[in-house]
Amino acid sequence: MLDKTKVWVFFPAFNEAGVIAPLIKRTFDEGFENIVVVDDGSADGTSEVALNAGASILKLCVNRGVGAAFQTAFYYARKKDLDYMVILDSDG
Repeated sequence: MLDKTKVWVFFPAFNEAGVIAPLIKRTFDEGFENIVVVDDGSADGTSEVALNAGASILKLCVNRGVGAAFQTAFYYARKKDLDYMVILDSDG
């Protein structure tokens, strides 16, 4: 059986403040503890909403596109030597 504590869930997000909190809550409810939102230069408070919902944040200063958000997640995973990572769409 998969140890969910070793799975890191990444959500690339751009201006998703209105939908990100329930998505983070559902992910926690499924037993995943390591949730990271890669905020791709949002201007609507996405980072703050995600942080208040319990996620960790990687924030890009300007919008660079989903590819850059993926690269940021991959870089983080390599640097932290994570066992498993999952990338999910952040708009629910």
